[in-house]
Amino acid sequence: MFRPTAIASLAFCTVAALGQTAAPLPEFEAVSIKPNKSGDVRAMFRPSPGGRLNATNVTAKALIEWAYGIRDFQLSGEPGWADSERFDVVAKSDGNPRYDFIKPELETMFRGVLADRFKLAIQRTTKEMPIYSLVVAKNGPKIHAVDEGDCPEVPTPENRCRSLRSNKFGELTAEKAPMPALALVLVGFARRMVVDNTGLKGSYSYTLDWKKYLQPPQLLPGADPAVPIAMDPTSFEAAIATALEEQLGLKLEPGKGPVEMIVVDHLERPSEN
Repeated sequence: MFRPTAIASLAFCTVAALGQTAAPLPEFEAVSIKPNKSGDVRAMFRPSPGGRLNATNVTAKALIEWAYGIRDFQLSGEPGWADSERFDVVAKSDGNPRYDFIKPELETMFRGVLADRFKLAIQRTTKEMPIYSLVVAKNGPKIHAVDEGDCPEVPTPENRCRSLRSNKFGELTAEKAPMPALALVLVGFARRMVVDNTGLKGSYSYTLDWKKYLQPPQLLPGADPAVPIAMDPTSFEAAIATALEEQLGLKLEPGKGPVEMIVVDHLERPSEN
């Protein structure tokens, strides 16, 4: 079932050096981790060029998921405090590692911080789980590949080429983004793995807007009409599925498949500095 989620501006880039030996990544030269006692539930990840990371009010669980590129349903074995206690993290390194989902160099570097400061030890495994396949609908795709033109290696605020972002509720904007990028973003709503099986190559620009397909909130008998009503999350599944087919000519087919899992064997609270 789809669930509402906040999506920050996400960048997805092609891997130019596919098949080549990867150069060793730089290490963080300075890392500060401090407890956050604000009581706020809002968290922020802000990676930036030059090998910098500012993460505010984040949990150890969120840091693990970010570093390993997984969602919460792919992580198990973590202690209870890993999802309740919060931290502020500031880190910087030499060089200019990338931090997109196709080539997540900054995220990969942060795994060393988790091992050093949180004493993280993990096991990787694979589990058969429900998944979705992103496929072309019966009448064919309604979007067409576009010329990438002069795209920067990493999207910038001035040039968001090869990016997917959600700046408005119920709306997703792609600028010259590949199909696997859409599958990755849909995982956040589906809470299950989404695999790109469209066969569509190249890059695509489009807006996916599912607001108009959402069922309006229903006022329960005796409820105060002045109190705002939360949107029923069960209406997201049908709304996004309808928008995908009507606007993009794509659909999600349920099935089962192997999903990578991370099992936490050991995790400690970091020393403050």
